Amino acid sequence: MNKKDDDYDYYDGLEEEEDEEDIDEDEEDMEEDEDEDEDYIDDEDEISASPMKISGSMRLPGGKINRDLRVSGSVLIESDFECEHLRASGSVNALGNITAHNGVKSSGSFNCKGSLFSDDGVVKLTSSSNIEGDVILECMIKASGSLHIGGSLHAEDLAKFSSSVEIGSDAVIDGDIKVSGSFSCGGLLNAERDARFSGSAEIQKDCVINGGLHSSGSFECNGMVQVEENAHFSSSAVVKNDVLISGFLHSSGSFTCGNSCEAEAGVKFSGSSKIKENLSSDMTIDIMGKAKIGNNVTASDLYIGVHSKGIKTHLESRASRIEGSVSVKNQVQLEDAYVKGDLRARTVELLKNSGVAGTIYYVGEFKAHKDAKYGDVVRVDLEDL
Repeated sequence: MNKKDDDYDYYDGLEEEEDEEDIDEDEEDMEEDEDEDEDYIDDEDEISASPMKISGSMRLPGGKINRDLRVSGSVLIESDFECEHLRASGSVNALGNITAHNGVKSSGSFNCKGSLFSDDGVVKLTSSSNIEGDVILECMIKASGSLHIGGSLHAEDLAKFSSSVEIGSDAVIDGDIKVSGSFSCGGLLNAERDARFSGSAEIQKDCVINGGLHSSGSFECNGMVQVEENAHFSSSAVVKNDVLISGFLHSSGSFTCGNSCEAEAGVKFSGSSKIKENLSSDMTIDIMGKAKIGNNVTASDLYIGVHSKGIKTHLESRASRIEGSVSVKNQVQLEDAYVKGDLRARTVELLKNSGVAGTIYYVGEFKAHKDAKYGDVVRVDLEDL
């Protein structure tokens, strides 16, 4: 073969290599196109796993990305939107639902016309937030700015609110609920663990707490209150229906119950109290402020007015009143208190400004102040008490 033929073979080899490279590049381009097609599907608007960042003002059509969304400017999301984690230091406005699988962290204004969903992580809102639909979370929620939820709230972990929160419908919390601002719930409140309110709390339907309840602000419930452990109210409390406490009930402010009140482990009213129907406990009932009980009282021991501090005027108009009967296993001591019905106890002591209109049945001892008012007194056997 001559040199010229060798040159032709050499150039042919180059052309073949170039053709192979072109084919390889075409295949790579096709693979990239296929990858892009896989990551961005017209119907679902899925994007690849790298973070999506918005630093200025932007409109998103909605859809789904399989990565995080980070907003440092402002974003308007025009329809339902789904991502892995949503982090925003600017404003977020969504016209549809938002699903953030790994939680939300927003330090700017957060407004959602639809509902908010999250599977994991934390939903943390540090500025004012408005969600017009439901908030359904398989994680905890923390809000240090004012929060308005037009629908219901369901959180499978802690719910902590450091500012005012307003929920239009039911609130179901599978962990603790802690509120240091005002709290308003338009439906049922159900907490699997403890509930603590430092500000005012208003609940339109029943309040069911499977742990303990502590309220240091005004508390109002238009349904019933049921607490599995202790309940403590240090300010005014108004419950329109029954109060059922499996633990101890303590109220140091005014306390009003629109039906019957039962606390298995004992009752202590340091402020004024008003019970429309029955007041009962398996343990001691200690009433230090003025009380009005619309029906019967049952307890192991009953003390009314005995441990009150300060100057006592002993006026009958300021005395506590029980409109029904009293049935106590052990001891009764009454001061500034009157019972309209019968009184039964092992030992009975009537102090200043006290009286029993019905019959007094006792087993061991009966004592009465010289100014006490009472009728018949009958000593009975323990089995007849």
